[in-house]
Amino acid sequence: SCDLMVQNSMPRSGPVLRLQLPALVTKRAKSYWVLQAPGFWRLNDMRLLITRPADDAVPLAQVLGERGHTSVLSPLLEIDPCPDVQGTCDAARTIAFTSRNALKVVSGWPEFDRLKRLKVFCVGPKTAELARDLGFSEVAGWSPTAETLASDMAEVLARAEAMPASPSGPIVHFAGADVAGDLVGSLSNHGFDAKKMVVYRAEAAKALTQDAVSALNAGQIDGV
Repeated sequence: SCDLMVQNSMPRSGPVLRLQLPALVTKRAKSYWVLQAPGFWRLNDMRLLITRPADDAVPLAQVLGERGHTSVLSPLLEIDPCPDVQGTCDAARTIAFTSRNALKVVSGWPEFDRLKRLKVFCVGPKTAELARDLGFSEVAGWSPTAETLASDMAEVLARAEAMPASPSGPIVHFAGADVAGDLVGSLSNHGFDAKKMVVYRAEAAKALTQDAVSALNAGQIDGV
């Protein structure tokens, strides 16, 4: 976390806030002081190392660029879609995503137009937002964890099953090979037919990019 200190002097532009930067920010960056107040702070003209997967790193770099920062991209994870899983969820009545990466992979499938007409549940507001942006017509909501999602889904789907002509078929959880929590197990405990479909694997990068290595060796990275 960061500690903020307000100086006694109060210039016309507002109080000058000093920011005690966390340890991951290098010594070079500690010359950047906060001059914006009240309500927000900003550090100007920093060179930042972004280690998110490429699909997330590029838009983040664009946002940082608009705020006056330079980005060096070196993804530490590579998202590798799994082959031979498309077309194996034709009977699904409801689907769930616990990561944006799974949603991005499935959005490239030929049967995506059919899938996005199904009721979809998500973990996290960003995943739900992406589902809406990709055209899902019925985003039932989002929950903070897989465990709470299972309870929320059970409540919603139990009401749906009480309605005439309720849809049949399994709940399909699209996920990566490594996930936190057991959504399918929790749904099964609630009495639902659920299955997990692994659509991608997150592989660790073997090394930083040459640009990142060069910038780090030259002491040109202000934060990560």
